[in-house]
Amino acid sequence: MEPLLNTSAISGGLKLPHGHIHPQKTNPAYFQAFVRLEGKLQIEPVEQLSTQENLTVEVITAT
Repeated sequence: MEPLLNTSAISGGLKLPHGHIHPQKTNPAYFQAFVRLEGKLQIEPVEQLSTQENLTVEVITAT
């Protein structure tokens, strides 16, 4: 695949396809695992996100 490689020095090759996920199936699977591990899922409107150094560290809701 690479034209600049020395073909006489190569004894083998490994080719792996890129992994892809299906977001509409992966997201519910994460929710199911969270609930199975005794997490509590609450769906509420978000009022504010608190960030530190470009990372969200807190989600503020009405309750």
